[in-house]
Amino acid sequence: MLVAILARACYLSYVYIMSISTLVPTKERKTSKPFYTIILYILISFGFVALAYFGLVFVKNISKSKIPAALELKVENGEAEVFLDGVSIGKSPIENYQLEAGSHEVMLQSGDGMSYKTNIDFVPGAAAVVIKELGSSSLFSSGASVWFAKKSADSSLSVISEPSGADVYIDGTLVGSTPYNSAKLSAGGYEIKVAMAGYEDRVLRAEVLETHTTNFNVILFPNAVPSEVGTIEGYDNIYDVTSNDPRVLSDISSWIKAINYWTTTRGVNIKDLGLTKEPLFTYFIDAEGIVYGTDGTTLSADQVAGLSSDQKGAYLHSKNVSETEASQLTEKAKSSVEKLGTGPVLTEAENKEIPGTENAGTVGTPQTGIGGQATILDTGLGWLRVRNAPGLSGEEIAKVNVGEAFEVLDIQGDWVKIRVDANVAGWVSATYVSID
Repeated sequence: MLVAILARACYLSYVYIMSISTLVPTKERKTSKPFYTIILYILISFGFVALAYFGLVFVKNISKSKIPAALELKVENGEAEVFLDGVSIGKSPIENYQLEAGSHEVMLQSGDGMSYKTNIDFVPGAAAVVIKELGSSSLFSSGASVWFAKKSADSSLSVISEPSGADVYIDGTLVGSTPYNSAKLSAGGYEIKVAMAGYEDRVLRAEVLETHTTNFNVILFPNAVPSEVGTIEGYDNIYDVTSNDPRVLSDISSWIKAINYWTTTRGVNIKDLGLTKEPLFTYFIDAEGIVYGTDGTTLSADQVAGLSSDQKGAYLHSKNVSETEASQLTEKAKSSVEKLGTGPVLTEAENKEIPGTENAGTVGTPQTGIGGQATILDTGLGWLRVRNAPGLSGEEIAKVNVGEAFEVLDIQGDWVKIRVDANVAGWVSATYVSID
């Protein structure tokens, strides 16, 4: 097309020069010097060529600016309202949302107050991808975003992570650590994995475009619990939960909320029992001997004394200590454990005053024949397992639906025995029942 335009420009310049030459008197034409005519011809030709070229570039840019960009957005383990430049565009997920190329602000807002905001440069004809897990706090959250930037050279890839220093794998091969940049990749699709000890891996398939930089930005989720959780030596109901992340260790309250969130979204792998997504811990103790409820608030001495030593707790501490220290409670933690169950058994009303135990029912020594109704609360799954014995080691014998109510037969620690029907009675987690 460009060749045709240039040829046309040359032809028009020739016609123009000929038309000018016809206006010159014959006598003067005979005396004109051919040199000046040639120069004039060349200058006019270049003028037409330049005009045609820049006109073509202008038309191309105008047409390209009309090609829309797109947004693909997904929220993991939840839902959020999505705002584009401050205007709501609906609930997640967002698929192939067309928008004008350029810089735009993308913001997420969940129903429980968690939010996330980022600015992305959108290029014509390409979709930017945003994947976000809002989690339980800004620390215990994760996500990945992919967007493109136009460049004059060949295709390239840029990977950054939070925290930095994470390993980068492309199609299963370790290629470096973040921040990572490469201009050696040809255009096409690649599986990119970002991994770091103490964090969940983040894997995403991304497209590398010709003459563009593909930007891959990752936020890694800290592991809230170890890959396998066992009990502290000498304590059957206190589980060893460690971390070597200073940010996690500096905020025990956020860590506890993250453990609860992790349990319901990923599950906890209990040694010799396997994976469970049911709430396991009724209280938490740190190395200073401070005892916390399941919502991360500190318990009073009376609340600690009213807990049962039969209930399961978690010992939260750093694993950056010697092997001997890591497998034992500190003296302060031991002192707090010795106070468990030393007070009178809390009544149901008193127990509900303990932060995070509103649904736990009465705790303490086993009780029988108490009667009443147990209403199944929201579990996130729509149902709750019924087991043949109190504890995670009990086998599942039935499932009951959220909102249903059953007769209470017995309570032992943080487990409630209910009558499912005339032929079935079993145990459910007290965390997910409300007893009337």
